[in-house]
Amino acid sequence: MNFKQTILALTVLGIAFSACKKDKATEPEKVADFTQVSKYIKKYNNGVIEVTQLPIPDTTAANRRKWTLFSFDKMDFVDVGKVKTGDWDFGFQAREVSVISANNGITSDEESPFHESPARVYLKSFFGKFEEVTEAPAALNFDTDYDDYNVIGTAGENIKDYNQFPFYWAYYSLNVDKEPTHLVPYTNNYSIFKLTDGRYVKFQMINTYNNAPEKNSPNSSKGYLSFRYFISKAGSKDLKTK
Repeated sequence: MNFKQTILALTVLGIAFSACKKDKATEPEKVADFTQVSKYIKKYNNGVIEVTQLPIPDTTAANRRKWTLFSFDKMDFVDVGKVKTGDWDFGFQAREVSVISANNGITSDEESPFHESPARVYLKSFFGKFEEVTEAPAALNFDTDYDDYNVIGTAGENIKDYNQFPFYWAYYSLNVDKEPTHLVPYTNNYSIFKLTDGRYVKFQMINTYNNAPEKNSPNSSKGYLSFRYFISKAGSKDLKTK
């Protein structure tokens, strides 16, 4: 290759390199598919809100019967002093989260702290995958017997029998002495809330430990909420998230 050919080749390479750099510079930056609402909460572009290992405010043994309240719209806890109001949607006691209760003032349990609250939040659970749920069933009837059905719970030792009830979000693993050691979440169920204003919420409880659910063990720390949900628009039963 003579001198002129060498200069020409270098020029062509320079132009190609410059064009490549220009193309890279003009490539649009990838946009995240979620907004980081807080350290523990993400809101995805498809409307799904994901809560991951959110610390329960008070997990001390002295407050095992203290209520923790959560609002879907606020994506946050609500002060327990507002338990008689409609400011929250579901609540539970202690760090185990063995029973999740919907805020419904028609409960027949007069000792319930939200008895006669103005809220009318209903809850029903189903077998199926969260992602595959596209709408609230057209003929969805919520059980009005609040004390027996308007909850999400945890199953005991008889795992096979409890598998027929979708409102159990997890069961207890037992050691050789038949003592419960830690919770094992189910993955094939979800719940639908109907809020006081008529909107629907697709909900899946995921875990209550400081690790991924598949890593739950007797050494896991309790008191960390992980769940996800999607709120329908007013007047709609559309719950599509994919």
